[in-house]
Amino acid sequence: MKKFLSLFLVIASLMVMVLPMQIFAAGTPTVSAQDAQSFASGTVRVEVRIDDTTPISCVKLKIKYDTALELLYVENGSFFKELQKSPIYNQDIGAQDGVYTYIGNHDMKDGQENVNKVRESLLYMTFKLPDDAKVGDTYKIEVLKEGSEVKKLSGETLQNVDFNVASATVTVVEGNSCGEGNHALLPKMVSSASYLTPGFSYIKCAACGYTEVTKEPAFAIDAFGYEGVAIRYQGNPSGIAATFTVDEEIIKKIEEAGYDVEVGTTATYGGNTLTRVYYGKGATKSIKNGKIFSVVTKDISKGKNISAYQNVEIQAYITVKDKTSNLSRTEYLGATLKGKDAFSIQDVVMLMDISKYSQKSQNYLNSVLNGYAE
Repeated sequence: MKKFLSLFLVIASLMVMVLPMQIFAAGTPTVSAQDAQSFASGTVRVEVRIDDTTPISCVKLKIKYDTALELLYVENGSFFKELQKSPIYNQDIGAQDGVYTYIGNHDMKDGQENVNKVRESLLYMTFKLPDDAKVGDTYKIEVLKEGSEVKKLSGETLQNVDFNVASATVTVVEGNSCGEGNHALLPKMVSSASYLTPGFSYIKCAACGYTEVTKEPAFAIDAFGYEGVAIRYQGNPSGIAATFTVDEEIIKKIEEAGYDVEVGTTATYGGNTLTRVYYGKGATKSIKNGKIFSVVTKDISKGKNISAYQNVEIQAYITVKDKTSNLSRTEYLGATLKGKDAFSIQDVVMLMDISKYSQKSQNYLNSVLNGYAE
């Protein structure tokens, strides 16, 4: 079964050589969302801005919004003008669980590494209010201090700049309504679905602001099938593996659409994760007869054979990457055993009919069941 699907932005590090230090300077900047008003079923445009700032180079902001609001799209503000080709223009995928991440940076050219602008907009977020919103209802939008960063460049090193944050409230007010069937609907604004992003469109009444939103999911990938798990029970007995089928026609189709593809597996156990790449840049394994085999025999941290009682979690993954932007999407399929995501050699042995194996194998399998395989 499919364990989870993550759709996210792969954002390059703001800069290398980051020092864990704080800069406390006069004019500590404040990053704030601005209060706004709208009405049920209408849209509202919320500004997030920076005020009273010392010269800064880049920011990463975590912005939390009430999930009763529907984030429609995000526009870049005037502070970081260089973001003309930023993933910010595909932000229908940029928010997860009511938290939106904004990345802004200067061009780092011609001495413009740090820019001092006293008051300017970072971004604008447009939301749709619930259809059942009542006059007087309020919805909070917060710039989170935790997880957010403001930085300045000093030589070749980025340094943290202390900053303040302020929240905003969207308040529901009385609005005009044309009545059903009487709206003067404007043409749709459309973002087409792809292997990376969902499709998105909305229509808005020019008279009263009534808004209808339509979303189309990103193209399905479904590249994997799961066959099962097995153990090594002859020779050196310590080993567990999961087998996945791979639809190579799906990979070909995605590549023909202009994307890079990586296929691999991860095995997590004992606090460590072992990643193997079977297809794409950096592949060290290969897809054989439409299958990939994730085999675990060693405990990475201890440098010895894996214990028969060590739980292992194994997943196959496929990552689709845009060739020109920072956008990517990764889909996972996890191995399971009797509904468990993590399992051991002993868990497998418990499901085996030991009597069907050779005496030598039975001796080992019984030792696993009885807890003294090591």
